[in-house]
Amino acid sequence: STRKESSAASDVYKRQVYNMLGQAVRILENSYQTAGSKILYWDAINDQGVSLPGGIYLYAIQAGEFHQTKKMVLLK
Repeated sequence: STRKESSAASDVYKRQVYNMLGQAVRILENSYQTAGSKILYWDAINDQGVSLPGGIYLYAIQAGEFHQTKKMVLLK
């Protein structure tokens, strides 16, 4: 799954994927990022390296005071 996003300020960005039970399945990023457009890629693998089944997942983005969570559908 690929997602393009844009950030207005430089800050520490944390991006995570959760299952519908609210359990974190993958930390995609947790690092300092400069402002600008970014492409976020998730290969449908969890933190243990196991391929996840198709279904509905949540992804959360945190940057400073900004927090956003959205749904995504993984089709296999």
